Amino acid sequence: MLRRDLLTAEIKKLAEALARILHLKTEGKTEEADQKLQDLLQNEYNLSDDDLQVMDETDFSAFLKTSAFPAEKLDVLSQILYSIFDPALSNQKNKSLAIKLGQIYQLLITEHRTINMINLDREDVVKKYLSTNS
Repeated sequence: MLRRDLLTAEIKKLAEALARILHLKTEGKTEEADQKLQDLLQNEYNLSDDDLQVMDETDFSAFLKTSAFPAEKLDVLSQILYSIFDPALSNQKNKSLAIKLGQIYQLLITEHRTINMINLDREDVVKKYLSTNS
């Protein structure tokens, strides 16, 4: 019970931080929002922007497996990465993010049996992006 309460509090904290960051983006403060996203990735997931760029599919899969994040924390990670991902841009960074997002969505479905409509829609966007930018 205590573990569940701690996990719930951690997920709530992450969701609130992400909401503040997305609010900054809507206010046009993109540089500040991007920095806060990078800080959140580093502090909560031990991932830097460089790590995201360098990790291939196998490395990222191993990272996810060894980290053993609970479904809720994986879902927040997918939200963070999706907020960085821009399907309008065709570049290596976006392709790399799209692949990693696909891995997270599949892990949520297969290992955690977690499906939600937002992720299904986002997974569809990612798949379309990858099919047109391969």
